[in-house]
Amino acid sequence: MATTLRWTLTLWVLVAVVAACADPGVTDAPDAEEDERDVEVMPEPDEEPAAEATALEGTLGGDPLLEGGCVWLDTEEGRYEIAWPQGYEASADPIEVRDPDGEVVARDGDELRITGEVNPEAFTICQVGPLWEADRVEAR
Repeated sequence: MATTLRWTLTLWVLVAVVAACADPGVTDAPDAEEDERDVEVMPEPDEEPAAEATALEGTLGGDPLLEGGCVWLDTEEGRYEIAWPQGYEASADPIEVRDPDGEVVARDGDELRITGEVNPEAFTICQVGPLWEADRVEAR
């Protein structure tokens, strides 16, 4: 009998808790008037302005044995790995850069001026320096 009474009381407590949670006067969503008064509209973050292309000048170099062949540009600021513009190809054996027409633009030791910008978040297999994303290549 005591067990039945305990179960009955437990059931009533459970029903009371469920009923309290289901009170129609309590809602999670504010009404339209309250929503307009209490919600602060945050402005969208400003987009980062596009960085202007800058120039990188240096000497073409590379190593055919490093990670299967790596090509870079040695500058006064240090060594940069280059992501060449679309259509350009770099070779580490022999060390040279070819334009989209297949013409050699530079060979090992030649001076280049490359416009573009550094991509601080990019990594490559060679990891010889920061990656410079080039948009134009000029022999000096």
